[in-house]
This record gives sequence, C-alpha cells and structure tokens, in this order.
Amino acid sequence: NFVLKIATHKANLIHYNSNYVYNASVSESSFLSRKKKIILELLLDDYLFYNKVLNTSKLKLINKYHFLNKRFFLISRRLIKRTGVFEFIKLINKDEYFNKYIFVVTGDGPKKIDILDIIKNNVIFLGEIDETNINFLKSNAFCFVIPSIEAEGYSLLAKEARVLNKFVIHTNQGGLKESLFNYQKSKIFNINNIESLK
Repeated sequence: NFVLKIATHKANLIHYNSNYVYNASVSESSFLSRKKKIILELLLDDYLFYNKVLNTSKLKLINKYHFLNKRFFLISRRLIKRTGVFEFIKLINKDEYFNKYIFVVTGDGPKKIDILDIIKNNVIFLGEIDETNINFLKSNAFCFVIPSIEAEGYSLLAKEARVLNKFVIHTNQGGLKESLFNYQKSKIFNINNIESLK
C-alpha cells in the first residue's frame, strides 16, 4: 500500500480491467476508492486477434498434431497452482467417462512434473510451444478449459474464446464469471464436483 500510494499519488484516473479487479483492489487498498476510475477490458483487440488466429499458417505446425481431425479440449495455461490444471487432470482421471475426450495441455511451470506424472492416454501434453502453434490450436479447439482454483482478475483466455466463438468450461473464480457474462457457450463447473463437470 505504501508503494501504491506513491505510484498513484498524482493519478487523476485509474483503469481497471473488470469490476472484480476494482472491488478486490479497493478492498485491499481503500484509498483507491477516492480516485476517479474507468472499468474497461483492454487486454485484447478483438479484430486483430481474430484475424491473426484465422490466418495462422499450417506450414509451421508441429507434426504431432494428429488429433486436429477430432474434437479436443484445449487447456492453455501457466502450469502453476493457481490455474488448476493439475487439479483438473486429477478430476478427469477419477472417472472413465472422460476417457472418450481428448484434452490438450500447453504451457510450462512448476506443476509440469506433477502433471506429467498423472496424465493418461487421452491427455496430450505439448508443453511450451510458440505463438503460431498455440494460435492454430486455439482456432481448431472444440472447447477451452479454464480450471482456475484461485482468483482470476480478467481472463484473457476467456476473452479469446468469445472472440473465436468457442465453447468454454470454467470455474467461477474471480473475474471469470464477469469475463464470460451472457456468453451462451460457457458453462461453470466446480473443481471439487465431478458431476458438475460431466
């Protein structure tokens, strides 16, 4: 708070990406409520992102994308505790019902080794890949999965799902519900309730 007070001392207007970010910020730093504010998501230019993904060249793709002719669920997250990827894979491992679905995991982080230890045949782990490949996966995925177990300020992946008109299943952490407000192709599940995921 000491540093934040100095940083915002001369600010006439403070920008927040979502109501959730604003409310969380003010609850931790009440002095921010005295500043004028604007609440507007600015993380992604819809038109530029859509056209970039749409025009991704197939020539640069990795050969192991053999699953592209099938419906797959994309989990593209940093592999840390907060994003819930490890917990999600543990959840789908509990029931053979999920064996018929293909889940593709991209990203890197300290939970990578834990994830590699528990994945089954229906989970394809690609790890860290370049932007061209990740954009191609996003354009071909049937559904995005956002299994966050801790607060999300405003989910960029959720916004990308909306721009690309993809299905998205997600937990209800932080700003996720706000990011996907009134989006008909989204469904909320509880990371502790396998039936809600089904």
